[in-house]
Amino acid sequence: MFNVTSHMPDDEQWSPISGWVPFLFAEARLAAARRAIPAVIATAERLLQDVRDETKEYVDWVSTDSEASIYTFESEMIANEELSWASRELPRMFFGQLIIYLFSVLESTLSDCLEHAIAALQAPDPGNIANPKIENYVNALGSICGVQINWSNEIWGELRSWRRVRNAIVHRLEFPFEAIGENQFRFKDTEGPRSEERRVG
Repeated sequence: MFNVTSHMPDDEQWSPISGWVPFLFAEARLAAARRAIPAVIATAERLLQDVRDETKEYVDWVSTDSEASIYTFESEMIANEELSWASRELPRMFFGQLIIYLFSVLESTLSDCLEHAIAALQAPDPGNIANPKIENYVNALGSICGVQINWSNEIWGELRSWRRVRNAIVHRLEFPFEAIGENQFRFKDTEGPRSEERRVG
C-alpha cells in the first residue's frame, strides 16, 4: 500500500483515508451501473416488443384490407426493415451508453488517483493529460508519484479493445459486435411479422 503521509510536510494535514476517495466513487458508480443493467435490458426488450407488436398490427391490417391487401408483401418488407433497424439500434443506444459510462469511470478514477497522489506528495502538476488517457494517467502516476500500476498484457489488450468499441460508438455510431461477442448484445426473435395467410402458405 502506498503511504502518502510519509511524504507530507509537517504543517500539512492529509488523512490517509483521502486516498480511498477515488475508489469509493468508482465503487458507487459501478454499483449504480450494475443496478441499471437489468433495467436497461428490460427497457430495450420492451421497446423491441413494441416494434414487433406495431409492425404486426400494420401487416395484419394491410393483409385484411380489401384495397391494401395487394401490398401485403411490400408491407412485410417495410415491417421487417423497421424491426431490423430497431434490433440494431437499440443495443447501440442502450448498451452503448453503458460501455461509454463504464469506460469513463475507469478514466475518471485514474484521473482522481493522480490528483490525490499529486496533492499528497506535493508533486508537480503535469497539466492536461493527453490521449490515450488511461496509458498516460498510469504513466504519470508512475513517473511523477512513484505509484506503479502493473497490469498484465491481457488486461491492456482488453482495455484497448473496449476503447475501440467506445470510440466507434461515440464517433461513428457504430457498434462493432465482433469485437465483444455478437450474441451478448443481440436481441432474440428479430424476424419481422408476416400475415397469417403467408405464414400458413
